[in-house]
Amino acid sequence: MNWRKQHINRKEFLRWAGILALVPFLYFWYSVIRVKSFQDGRKKIEIPLSAIVEGLSFHDQVIINREGNTFLVFSSKCTHLGCNITEKQGGKIICPCHGSQYDYEGNVIKGPATKRLKRLDFLIEEKEKMVVVMR
Repeated sequence: MNWRKQHINRKEFLRWAGILALVPFLYFWYSVIRVKSFQDGRKKIEIPLSAIVEGLSFHDQVIINREGNTFLVFSSKCTHLGCNITEKQGGKIICPCHGSQYDYEGNVIKGPATKRLKRLDFLIEEKEKMVVVMR
């Protein structure tokens, strides 16, 4: 038997060490991405269509602006400090904590808030007559 000792140079060693170091990172990244695509942790809020009036209405952490069959759905959290918004006045959405004002499309009219209300994904389930909001 002719067993020869094979030496690898430093460059080759570092290349293989780098490849082996990437394996756990790639495995972790794949598992995180896969989990997010199946379980993104969002809360599902179901609201009966009959409870959503024409115009602006407030429901369990969401604000819905309905004009006929058109819906805009926003988070009810003020973008200034996260206070829960539950009131409207004179065509404006009013934050009760610090007075920020938003229009019915969620845009800031008056600060201290500087960002618009967060729009939320939703779907309308015709059979169940529900609006399903992903929060």
